[in-house]
Amino acid sequence: MPDSRLILYFHPYDIESYRVVQELVKEKLTNKIDMVPAIEPEVFNSSLLWSIPSVYDYHGRPLGFAPFRHAEIQAMITGAWREPSFIMSDEDQLVSTVLKSPLASAIILVHGSYKPLIAKCSFLEGALRLRLREAKCEEKKKELMEEADRLFQESWRTAAISLAYAFAREYYIGNGFYGDPLDLERVTPRLAAAWLVSTASVGKAGIPISAINMDYVEYMTSYINGMAEKMLDTIEYEFSTILTDKKYMEIVEKELRWFLPHQAES
Repeated sequence: MPDSRLILYFHPYDIESYRVVQELVKEKLTNKIDMVPAIEPEVFNSSLLWSIPSVYDYHGRPLGFAPFRHAEIQAMITGAWREPSFIMSDEDQLVSTVLKSPLASAIILVHGSYKPLIAKCSFLEGALRLRLREAKCEEKKKELMEEADRLFQESWRTAAISLAYAFAREYYIGNGFYGDPLDLERVTPRLAAAWLVSTASVGKAGIPISAINMDYVEYMTSYINGMAEKMLDTIEYEFSTILTDKKYMEIVEKELRWFLPHQAES
């Protein structure tokens, strides 16, 4: 179990972050964990933030990535975390984490495999809660590598749909918190492929050296085109839920005030 205060990296406009903070508020635990708004590329943690929300210790080591099961973060804070209560099978936990992370989902589609993720202990440690479980990364890595191809074939379509929503959400935010379904209905596979490469990389790091399988891209694009109105309705509902919650927005403003004073003043 962690022996120091924990850090929750969250984004104010992320619905998963919102749900986690709601639970912490309900249990009166917001003062028991340091909440860092991840709205700038660089935050206190020097390692890559694979997923939002995520929990790290003060040494920059990942303890858990989204999704979090009900009361899981509370259990981390209070020292009551127990593996049988909060961990699924390694395979299910890995896939569920990938599906909640646009970065991880983009990586598996761009490379056509789970292997680039499984090879990274920085990802597996948080995805599988390895530090909390006191489990060895290398052992898990070997086990999961043997199932990497099967896991990809079973889940890439769901990952493509998850990415379709991520694309629509970034379009909505980038367009000034407004979306026109016609724009999404006109998205082409070539545009979607460029966005996938951008999402799977950080600057020039991570750009693939081989062509993407366009079957994956076309599946994602088809979903964007056909479900444009539904996705925008979902995204607008999420933002409305978040922005009209006065207690939550007060917490966000408090955290921004100490962490990003220039943002709080603007």
